[in-house]
Amino acid sequence: MEGVIFLADYDLLVIGSGPGGYIAAEEAAKSGLKTAVVDKGPVGGTCLNSGCIPIQSYVQNGRWDLQSKQLAKYGLAQASEEIDFKVLKARKDQVVQQNQQGILQIFKSNGIDFIEGEAVFVKDKTFKVNDQTLSAKNVLLATGSRVLEPTIPGIEGVDYLTHESFFHMEDLPERLVIVGASEHGVEFAFAMAALDVKVSLIEEKATIIPNQVKEVQDYVKKLFKKLSVEVIEGIAIDRVSPGQVHLSDGQEIGFDQLLLMLSRRPDLTMVKAMGLDLDKKGTYLAVDENYQSSSPGIYGVGDLIGGWPFAHAASHEGIKAVKAILGQAEYPLDFNAVPRKMAVDVDVESFGMHEDQAQEAGYDVISHQIPFMMNGAAAALDETEGFVNIISERQYGQILGGLVVGHGASEIMHILLAVYQCEGTIDELAQIVFAHPTLSETIGDVAKALVRKY
Repeated sequence: MEGVIFLADYDLLVIGSGPGGYIAAEEAAKSGLKTAVVDKGPVGGTCLNSGCIPIQSYVQNGRWDLQSKQLAKYGLAQASEEIDFKVLKARKDQVVQQNQQGILQIFKSNGIDFIEGEAVFVKDKTFKVNDQTLSAKNVLLATGSRVLEPTIPGIEGVDYLTHESFFHMEDLPERLVIVGASEHGVEFAFAMAALDVKVSLIEEKATIIPNQVKEVQDYVKKLFKKLSVEVIEGIAIDRVSPGQVHLSDGQEIGFDQLLLMLSRRPDLTMVKAMGLDLDKKGTYLAVDENYQSSSPGIYGVGDLIGGWPFAHAASHEGIKAVKAILGQAEYPLDFNAVPRKMAVDVDVESFGMHEDQAQEAGYDVISHQIPFMMNGAAAALDETEGFVNIISERQYGQILGGLVVGHGASEIMHILLAVYQCEGTIDELAQIVFAHPTLSETIGDVAKALVRKY
C-alpha cells in the first residue's frame, strides 16, 4: 500500500550486487543466514555490465574475425568483408542479460531478498530503501568504485566515451582514439582493431600496460603493429578539441570517437555516511583481517578496500567476510594466489611474483620460459604465439609465480596455481603426467627444466 513503511530485519544485509556482494549473499544464505541484497542497479555491478564480461564478449568478436581470416587462408572458409556490429552488440547484450538472470536466480533459489533501489543510511545498521526500512545484525558493503571525471583541457567541448558508455555504441567508428593503455585499454584497442577500426592508443606513462612485465608489453606491441594500431607512449595530452587530440609534442591525432579509460576510485558515499574509518591514506575503507570495519558488524570487500581490483578477488573476500560472521574466520585473501588476467588475441594470465619482485624479496631466484612454438599441440592448433614462464627459488623448489601468454592461458594457468595453492614444489609439478598432445604439457616441460637448474 502507498505510504506504508515496511520494516525488515536480516542476519546480513549486503549493499551492492557485484561479485563481492552476490557471492557473499549466496554463501550467507546457504549457511542459514537470513539475507538481503540492495542495489540501485543494474544487478551484477561493474564487472557484468560495463567491465570484464562485455569486454570479453567484444574481445571474442575480434578473435573470431581474425580466426575467419586464418581459416580462409587454409581454404576452409571465406573471410567476411562486412561486419554487422549491431549483431555483435546484440550478442554482448544477450550475454549480459543471461548473467543478470543467473544472479537473480541465485537470489530466488536461496531465499535471498533483492531490493532494487538506493540504500540510505539511517542509523547503526538500519537503512531506508524506497518505501522500506531495513535493519540487520551484520552489514556487508560491496559498493565498488566509480569513474573519476576527466581533467583534460577542452574535454567539456568534446563528446567522449567511457568504458561504461562504450557498450551502448551502435556503430563501429572509423577512427577511434583510446586515452589510457591499462589492461582494459589494451583489450578495447585489440577488440576494435581486429574489426578493422583504425585505432590510436595513447599512454602518458613511458610504456603501455605499465603493470605488466616487459615480455608482455613487447608481445602486445608486436601484436598491435600487426593490427596497425598506432601506439603513442610517454607523451602527454595538451588538450582536446572536436575530432582532435593535441599532444604536448605538437602531434594532432584525429578521431570520430574518443574513448577515455578513466581512473576509478572507491565509492565511499556509504562509508562516509556511516562515519567509518578510512585507511592511513584516506583512500579506502579500513578493515581488519576479517574484513570488518571500525564499526563491529560492518564489513567491506572489493574495490572499496583496495588490493587487486578483480571480480574474483572481491568474491573470495566476500566469502571470507561471511565466514567471519559465522564464527569460522579464515586467513585473509593471499594476493599472491590471485590470478591476473588480460585478453587480446590470446590470454595473458599471471599470479604471484615476477622475477624482479622475487629477487627484491630476497629469494635465490631461478626461472625458465618455453615458447608454445615448441609444443606439438600448439603447432597442430596453429596457436604457437606465447609462452609459459615459471618463477621458483633454488633452495626448496618453491613456486613463487607464473606467467602464461597464449591460447587457453586462462585455463592452463590454473594447473600451476592449484599446485601453488597446495604448497606443491617444482619437483612435484615436474612429476605430473601431462597428456600428449596438450598445451599444458609446456608447464611440465618448464618444471623439468627448472629441476635441472637446481
